[in-house]
Amino acid sequence: MLLVFVTSCGVNYRAPVQRPPRTEMERNYNNTWEAVRTTLRYYGFEPEYQDRRNGIITTYAESSGHFLEEMWKKDHTSPLGAVENSVQNIYRAVKVKLHRAPGDRFDVEVAVAKARSNVPEAQVTDACEVIYARSDSMPRKMTFQELLVPQGDPSPVVPMGWDERLADMIIADIRESAGLPLRGLPPVDSEMEKNQKTSGGN
Repeated sequence: MLLVFVTSCGVNYRAPVQRPPRTEMERNYNNTWEAVRTTLRYYGFEPEYQDRRNGIITTYAESSGHFLEEMWKKDHTSPLGAVENSVQNIYRAVKVKLHRAPGDRFDVEVAVAKARSNVPEAQVTDACEVIYARSDSMPRKMTFQELLVPQGDPSPVVPMGWDERLADMIIADIRESAGLPLRGLPPVDSEMEKNQKTSGGN
């Protein structure tokens, strides 16, 4: 009955239409933002927080690939890293920040937080159980901030600092996807930052 009523009233749903960019700066921003999202997906990171207005994306922590996962996981930067990930559960999460660059363009800053699991692992009795024993050791997905400042007693992870090599790889792939110079672009101060420097930071 409800379906017939809605149909007879001629109620039609229309998906929201996104307007085209008005300026070259807006077009460049959208292009860089989408390059960030595409690159994070390529590396297997799921966005946890997205602030498009301020140009910030953080991801959930993902367990890093061990030597059996080298073919489909991209988040280890060397054979030694794959071995390290195989010995213990290592988690990584990413934060990306867009910044204004010369010529109405935008570049990115990337930080990769790294932590090892503090959760007791399941006992493995067969080589085929290695992947499955590692996959569900964390009770829930953790955020970028939780890798830096773990919660709980005992905490589920132990911070291990930053993975700068992986951050450099992600930056290079974002720049390539967005058509930016691989060497990067210098940031341009906002009007607020310029005023603060002029007034001595007061």
